Amino acid sequence: MHGALAAGARLQSHHAVGLGRVAARVAGLPSPLRWRLARNMRRAGIEPTPRQLDAYFRLMGHWFGQSVALYHRGFAGAGLEAQITFDESAAHLQSALDQGRGAILAEFHYHYHEIGAAAIAQRYPLAVIVSRE
Repeated sequence: MHGALAAGARLQSHHAVGLGRVAARVAGLPSPLRWRLARNMRRAGIEPTPRQLDAYFRLMGHWFGQSVALYHRGFAGAGLEAQITFDESAAHLQSALDQGRGAILAEFHYHYHEIGAAAIAQRYPLAVIVSRE
């Protein structure tokens, strides 16, 4: 990980994202890592399909590549702002703000939670509360 972050300082953002895609393809090949993911999904009551496993590693690659770009350039400098769109549910947040109220946004910890928070903060006032529980 330290090596990838160091290399990211020399890469343009789109190359860092490409590095993530390559890493995801390699990690997603039949290997102990892929088998462990399938086993953990089964333990959670989900029978994994090859498509689900591929999607997991593809998302992980996007996260990895974008994180490498983000680490050195920040959210706007990495070009991530242009890649994020808000769906129609953002109208609920805007409506609350238009009425002088706030809103509580809750998110589970998966991929992109910190990038999502940065995208929201570009458009709306944001305060973050973190709990260990």
